[in-house]
Amino acid sequence: MVNSENASREDFTRLTLVQELAAGYNLVFNIASSVPSIAVNIVFGSYTDRFGRKFLMIIAMTGTLLRVLICVLGIYTTMDLGLFNIAFAVEGISGQVFSWLLASYAYVSDITNRKNRAIGIVLNEVCIGLGVSLSTLIGGFLLQEYGFKSPLWVSAALIVTAIVITVFVLPESYPKYKRIVSSDRCKNQRQAVEFYYASWNDGLRLKYILALLIFFFTMLTVLGRSSIELLYLLNAPFCWTPQKIGIFSTIKMALFQVVGMFSIAILKLFLEDTSIAIIGSISLAVAYVIEGLSTNDIMIYVVSLVGSLGLLTIPMIRSIMSIMTTPDRQGALAASISVLNQSAPFAKVIFNVSPENG
Repeated sequence: MVNSENASREDFTRLTLVQELAAGYNLVFNIASSVPSIAVNIVFGSYTDRFGRKFLMIIAMTGTLLRVLICVLGIYTTMDLGLFNIAFAVEGISGQVFSWLLASYAYVSDITNRKNRAIGIVLNEVCIGLGVSLSTLIGGFLLQEYGFKSPLWVSAALIVTAIVITVFVLPESYPKYKRIVSSDRCKNQRQAVEFYYASWNDGLRLKYILALLIFFFTMLTVLGRSSIELLYLLNAPFCWTPQKIGIFSTIKMALFQVVGMFSIAILKLFLEDTSIAIIGSISLAVAYVIEGLSTNDIMIYVVSLVGSLGLLTIPMIRSIMSIMTTPDRQGALAASISVLNQSAPFAKVIFNVSPENG
């Protein structure tokens, strides 16, 4: 009996050590990727108003493809973990996934009007969320059944497919005849921050600042939550397997996206974007409280139901800011928002992610 208890204690100690190391490496990799991409997105994002949206999507996906391929090489050659920073730095130089996101939101702004922009942005969020949830589900099964190599090869194949579709099928939403080309080569970069201080923006400047602050605090909690939640579910009293976490993440994201898609269509009939954003914030806050007090699996699944309106805040703020912005500055706006999007990796530092605190 004593030997069994000692063995269990040793297993828990090893698990704790592995989780600490994983959290530490994950933070370092995120920093290696996120720091260069912040500067890159300000430049590239602003230039989508000059060169269109597609070029940035292609650059971002190519960088991610290179990161995946370098990781595959590292696994096959048992490369030192520290060298994986090269893979994430390469992705960061290409703007990371945030470059693709800002290009996609600028694309949505191009093809929608003031009346249906919020719905367009929510649909974009739905597609992104479904992609994330399906990748989590499939990745969990592949990881548990076949190891780390197969998810990376599948990811590489999907990225190549996406690049081909973008290059040869997807039409440009902001063609040359709509673009305002200036001889001032630094104008595009200035536009990404001028919303918040320039004199020409009197009357809207305060609205931009407040909207950006709301967006920042929401993204800090939403994106910073993922790594904390992962460690939370791996530990007692839940002790979930990667496969179980994948199933839960898929159900949660699918519920968020389905409820979000239908609720936005109904709520827009009666409420303004600001009111919908408030409802989303309340839903998310209550869900966090329940998750923090959870003691069993049922309570964890209740969190998904209670917080199903939580993701509406982000697209509503995007919609509000986009409607205030002229067509020739949509890329610059998306670039400035993207910088705050990238605060998620640093949320781990703020929330002190570790197994003891998680």
